[in-house]
Amino acid sequence: MKLQQIIDEVGDRYHVTTTIAGTSAVEDQLISDHGEPIVEVGGNFAGNVTRPGETAPVVGFTGGAGSGAAATANVVGGAITSYTVTAPGTAYTSPPTVAVTGGGGSGATAHATLKALSVAVQAGGSGYAVNDTITIAGGTFVTPVVITVNAVTIGVITAATVTVAGNYSVIASSPAAQVSTSGSGTGGTFNFVWGVNTVLPNVLGSGYFLVPTPLDFDFPTRQRRLITDFPDKRVFDLADDVTADLMAKLYADTIKSRIETALTTLRALQNPFEGETLTTI
Repeated sequence: MKLQQIIDEVGDRYHVTTTIAGTSAVEDQLISDHGEPIVEVGGNFAGNVTRPGETAPVVGFTGGAGSGAAATANVVGGAITSYTVTAPGTAYTSPPTVAVTGGGGSGATAHATLKALSVAVQAGGSGYAVNDTITIAGGTFVTPVVITVNAVTIGVITAATVTVAGNYSVIASSPAAQVSTSGSGTGGTFNFVWGVNTVLPNVLGSGYFLVPTPLDFDFPTRQRRLITDFPDKRVFDLADDVTADLMAKLYADTIKSRIETALTTLRALQNPFEGETLTTI
C-alpha cells in the first residue's frame, strides 16, 4: 500500500490531496468494511479568491452639484455589463459624470440618472385629501415622480412623501407643479432632493478583472477512505507564499500520519473473509 501526497498550486491557492494507491484485495476489503463510503480524500474547492495585483474597477462621480454617490461595476467576461448603485448621494441638480478607472481594463463609459429622495411642500394648494397621489410635471424622465399626500389642513397639503422616485436625465424645475392627481386638489408645488438612481453602460470596455475571481477545481477521489479525523478539504491562501507553502506541507504530513495510524488499526483487525489477523502489508 502506498500513500501519494500532492500539493497543488492552483492560481493563488494551495490544495493538499492525499490518495491511497496500490492496495491489495484484502486491504480494499478492509477499507470497504471499515471506511466511509464515497467520501473524497482531497476534494473540490468552489469559491472566490482575490489574486495578487487584481483590483476591481472603481466607479467615480464628479459634477452635478451633489455629493456622496457610489456604485460598483459588474464584470462579465472582462466587460462591464452593468453597475450597482450602493449609495445615491444627495443634492444633485443634474446627473453627475461617471468615470471608470482601474480594474485592469479599459474603454468602459457610463452615464447616471437621478431619482427623488425626499419632498418638501412649497405651496399646499387647495382641495386636497389625505392619500391623494400627485404626479409631478416637468423634466426629462423614463418614469415620473409620484408623491402621496400624508396630511392636509382644510384641503391644504402640509406633508407628503415620495412614493415613486422616478428616473430622470433632467430633473423637474424647482418648485415643481403637478401634472395630474388622483383627487381634485390644485395648486400644490414641491421641492425635491435628488440622488443617483441608476448608472447605465455606454461602452462595455474590455480586460477588466472580476474581483473576487471565482475558482472551481477538482482533485482525485477514492470511493472509500479510511476513517480518520482529518478534514477532507483544505485550501491555503497565498497571501504569504512562504507561510502558505509551509502550512500546506505540514498539513500534508499530518494527513499522512493520521492515515498511517488508521492503517495500523486496520492491520490489527480480524479479516472476516480470510479468517486471519493482518500484521504486515
